[in-house]
Amino acid sequence: MAGVLIIAAASAVLMVIHLFRVETVTAVGNPLIPIFASRLMIAAARLTLLFAGVFVVLSILVHMRRGQWLTAVGPFKVSEAARRLAARYEETRKKLRAANARNRELAGTVDDLHTTVKTLRNQVRRLEDLLERGRPGG
Repeated sequence: MAGVLIIAAASAVLMVIHLFRVETVTAVGNPLIPIFASRLMIAAARLTLLFAGVFVVLSILVHMRRGQWLTAVGPFKVSEAARRLAARYEETRKKLRAANARNRELAGTVDDLHTTVKTLRNQVRRLEDLLERGRPGG
């Protein structure tokens, strides 16, 4: 920030020096031309632009340092929306982890059921074989 202020002060000094080197403008028909073309008016406009630029730069730096940069744009609060988005992200992330855990649990249950069905099919086949052997005439 000190560098910005030093540059602004140096520019102001250069403008004041240049103020006395510029030739005067004579009025040719319009009395406003000498007023707006005068050294004093030009210097005032330059200083106004310089200090407006310094103000903008310094205010941006201060907002960035405080962490307030782009917290509000018109009626839209960026920080509030970002907080809600982060909360929704965390909630969705928790739900996704829970759903993945449930999915793994269900996959294990399906594997167990598949094994049980195979075992039951084998037992049914053995019982059918025993019944076929135990029938008269078979």
